[in-house]
Amino acid sequence: MASQIFDPFGLVQPHALPVKRLMQQLCEMNLGWDDSIPEDLEATWHRWAQALPKLEDVTVPQCFMPLENAGSLELHYFSDACETGYGAVCYLRIASGSFWCCQFVIGKSRVAPLKALSIPRLELCAATLATKLAQLVSSQLRLDLEESFFGQTQPLFCNT
Repeated sequence: MASQIFDPFGLVQPHALPVKRLMQQLCEMNLGWDDSIPEDLEATWHRWAQALPKLEDVTVPQCFMPLENAGSLELHYFSDACETGYGAVCYLRIASGSFWCCQFVIGKSRVAPLKALSIPRLELCAATLATKLAQLVSSQLRLDLEESFFGQTQPLFCNT
């Protein structure tokens, strides 16, 4: 079920990462296909599966400010890490005069490796992931700088 989530822009990564971690824990236990999983992990799975239908409520509104009206476009990247995983995200800030809005562009997350890494090392992994996102977004901007690229982003917040 976890691998069936189609999330090319990373909108539901906060929901997907815990189940990826759960799968990693189960693999680490070397359980067979017919083996029962521990009750605490089974409970975690059921909580995750019960929340899955809520993903149907995730909507991605179209961009509401045409790029030709933009005074400035800025891409902002953020990354973070913890013991169980790390991630990075890109936001587009569109400004025109006193109006501005921020829109989600893309996000990615990864489960921390089984071999324990220090938090600074995981933060470096997150920063590397942010750099890869920047390269991806930059290549897409060079190839296809038009509204359709940003038309699928989700308005996060605006001032009006």
